[in-house]
Amino acid sequence: MNTEIREQEISKVFEGLSGSQVRACVARLSVLYEDLRIETSGMYGESLPHFDVNGKVYRRLYFLRRAILSACEFAEALRLLDECPDFKSVKARLAPELSARWDQGVYVYSQHEPFLKKVRNDIGGHFGHAAAKYAIENLVPTTIGRIRIEKKEKTIHLYFAEEIAATAMKRNLSSEDAEFSQLSSTAVACFKAATECVHCIVISELWERFHR
Repeated sequence: MNTEIREQEISKVFEGLSGSQVRACVARLSVLYEDLRIETSGMYGESLPHFDVNGKVYRRLYFLRRAILSACEFAEALRLLDECPDFKSVKARLAPELSARWDQGVYVYSQHEPFLKKVRNDIGGHFGHAAAKYAIENLVPTTIGRIRIEKKEKTIHLYFAEEIAATAMKRNLSSEDAEFSQLSSTAVACFKAATECVHCIVISELWERFHR
C-alpha cells in the first residue's frame, strides 16, 4: 500500500512519551509543522481565489510573514526539546540515519533562529509600529497605490497595503536582497528542516503508538 492510516486516542499516544516537557514540545511541533505546510503552500500556490482578492502578491507576502512566525516558534520548540533531559533517551534510540537527520534539522534552525526573531518582531505575528514607520519612510516616491470601494457589497479593498508590507519586510534584509529571496529561501529551508525533525519523531516515537 502507498498509504496507511492509523488511529488511536491522542491522550494514549502522548502518555507514552516520557516527561511533560517532551509531550508539550512534541505537541507544539506537530501543530507548527502543519502550519508551515499550509503557509509554504500559500506562498507558492498559483491560484487561490478566496485569498487572491487583493492579488497573488499580497497573499504570498501574507503567507510568507506567517511562515516566518511559525518557523520562529518551531525553532524555539525544537531547541527546548533537543535540550530537554527527558529527550536524551529518545535521541539514543534513533537509528543512525534518523539521528543524522535530526541533528541536521536542529543545526538549520540554530543558524536561522536569530534572523527569524528579528523579522518576526517586525512583521510576523503582527505588523509592528517600527515596521510601519520604516515602510512609510522608505516607500519609493513614485509608487502608485490603489483603493477600491464596492458600494453594493459594502466592501473596501486597500491594495496599497501590499506595498507597505513589502517595503517593511526589507528592513532586516541585506541591501542586495531586493526580491525577498532571503526570506522565502529561509522559510523553505526551515520547512524542510521541520519535515526532517518531525519525521524522526513520528518514525521513532509516534507511529507505533497509533497502532491499536
